[in-house]
Formats: sequence, C-alpha cells, structure tokens
Amino acid sequence: MQDFSGRTAVITGGASGIGLGMARSFAARGMQLVLADLDDALLKAAESEFSRGGYLRSCAKSVMCQNSKTSSDWRT
Repeated sequence: MQDFSGRTAVITGGASGIGLGMARSFAARGMQLVLADLDDALLKAAESEFSRGGYLRSCAKSVMCQNSKTSSDWRT
C-alpha cells in the first residue's frame, strides 16, 4: 500500500456521510486533514474528533454560492 503519512487531504462535506468516512480513513493512514462543511454543529464535532488525534490542519464552514443567472439568461 502507498504511504500517505504527512500528506494533506482537503475534504468538502467532511463532517458527515461519505466525506466524514473518507476523513476517518485518511486520518487512519496518517494524513493531515482540511475539512469544510455547511453544518456548523457537525463540523465542530468532526473538528473535536480529529483534533484529539492531531490530524486536523484546518476546519472551515463552507459558504453556498448561487449564481443569479439561470440558463435562460445566458446568450450564446
């Protein structure tokens, strides 16, 4: 298996579901983590979990961006 220790994984949606599962898997392989998520409460729980192991490098709340134009607004 490839050695991932010391590398950094950036995971959006890292506080729940598949993103959290990937974060746990990467941490188990010795990777540092940068997590982003929309849910503050879940993000804080993930931050606590990974900080204890020394795996968390950074944690940030994601911001949803929405383009105000719809496909009918664009001209080709």
